[in-house]
Amino acid sequence: GFTDFELPTLSFNLIFYNQINVPLTLILDLEGITGDDRLSIHVEPSLTPPSSSIDTDTTIVSFYSDTMKVISSSGVVSTPLFDQNNPNVPVSIFDLFGYDEISISGRAALDGEGSLERGKSVWGDVSIKIDPLTLILPNDIDIIAQNTDFTPIPSSTAEQINNGIVESKIYMDIENHTPFAAQIGMLISNSSYFPLCIDSLITGTIDDQSCSQACLDNILNNLNPNSIVVDSTIENKFVQMNIMNEQDTFFFGRMINLDLPEPENLDEQGFVLEPGFGLDSISMGDMELKWLTRNENMYISPKISILSSDSDINDSGWRSFKTTDYLGVKSYITFVINTGGLTNQ
Repeated sequence: GFTDFELPTLSFNLIFYNQINVPLTLILDLEGITGDDRLSIHVEPSLTPPSSSIDTDTTIVSFYSDTMKVISSSGVVSTPLFDQNNPNVPVSIFDLFGYDEISISGRAALDGEGSLERGKSVWGDVSIKIDPLTLILPNDIDIIAQNTDFTPIPSSTAEQINNGIVESKIYMDIENHTPFAAQIGMLISNSSYFPLCIDSLITGTIDDQSCSQACLDNILNNLNPNSIVVDSTIENKFVQMNIMNEQDTFFFGRMINLDLPEPENLDEQGFVLEPGFGLDSISMGDMELKWLTRNENMYISPKISILSSDSDINDSGWRSFKTTDYLGVKSYITFVINTGGLTNQ
């Protein structure tokens, strides 16, 4: 379902090829289905019969935003879309595509005078067109990618790291020539499952949480927690937490959090005119180093939050991609080392 973003250039096309020399009316029902929730759109576009010089006439029934356009050799006819169960409520193709399933059914009715010939028929195709690749993000979108195994560091090496390295810091010079602003984090845990709504969790039981029921169901299925303890947060994002059940304690930590700067200027189509620039530093102190040196199997996973289109860099809210868009990063790392052990030898 397209419930978290919109595609303003999306068109859903039914393409019909007509060889019957009789005017035809298509009686179509498009239905979106999610469980018991349904959205029904009823339309009756007309197909133009082929002319004497054309054996097969092509008619495109295109659903774009809140409008149906019938495009044929005789011209273009536009009709607004409405919910069949609520005729006064306009709907859009985004509403339909927000459902888990889409059903298309219907029939063709002869609608005028003409001649029928043996071997002539009507058939059709379906196409979805997005030109260009443009998105509108009404809300932030969180993505957690597949995790990576992080096997325990040998105990002797872990001890040297904990005793020798006081702090490490990563400096990153970023040029963002993409139409999005985002925040990129790196999470670590002794659980291979990372909740998508992890930044919304609070200290308490599962019943105290206010995030989506779908995310809570996944937490119950994977971790079956009795309690959640959020040890620390920064700017409404967790830094360290424990999710506990009767047998296990699942630790989660945020190792880094990086802001991807928004582009300086976009045109009304959402294409980048001027990239965004940012210089950021990420500290990994004693706490993060101890996470890396825990004597157990760990997992690392990136968490990406793509920020909504609610900004003032263009009025349309469109975010469009070019093949020439890029993300440039220059970085270096520094270490602060405790040399007391060296000077004593």
